[in-house]
Amino acid sequence: MITWKNILVETERRRDERARAEKERFIRQVVLRRNSPPTRSYQRWLAHLGAQLVTWGRRLQARYDHTMAISGTVRQEHCVAEGNAGACTS
Repeated sequence: MITWKNILVETERRRDERARAEKERFIRQVVLRRNSPPTRSYQRWLAHLGAQLVTWGRRLQARYDHTMAISGTVRQEHCVAEGNAGACTS
């Protein structure tokens, strides 16, 4: 015969099983996220960041290559005028 106590015990057991299954599912999700490769949006963001860094690097090279070329020319002209061309070469 099924008593009210048996029904309560069974209900509590099922609730515990459901909670345990949910906890295990959550743990699996956390482990998978840690071990999974980056998501598509993360990869797109990294690609955009890389492209921006390349653009900034090219601008800096263009700016400072021009500056270095000018300063090198001025330095060489100064050394030739002083007669120390051998000491100024690097």
